[in-house]
Amino acid sequence: MVRVGNVLGTFPGLNAAKPIAGRANNVANVATAVLDRLEVIEMPFYSDEQKVVIAKDYLLPQATKDAGLPSGSIVVDPNLWMEIVRPL
Repeated sequence: MVRVGNVLGTFPGLNAAKPIAGRANNVANVATAVLDRLEVIEMPFYSDEQKVVIAKDYLLPQATKDAGLPSGSIVVDPNLWMEIVRPL
């Protein structure tokens, strides 16, 4: 994650009239004063439900196989998947 404040701090003498781009997975820690000067563009790629399907049906089985564990040896409570894909 790149915080915009960090990006601004790395360019001494930055002309505020020139545009600057940054990216963040979560803007909760970006100061309100900084957010007020930005145009935030959200680009969601997958819904949380899609992430659960991907994690449950593809990622967990592959990770289990890669670890050399028998299929089905790791069981995740269905109620936990949403916490796993969106921990914040």
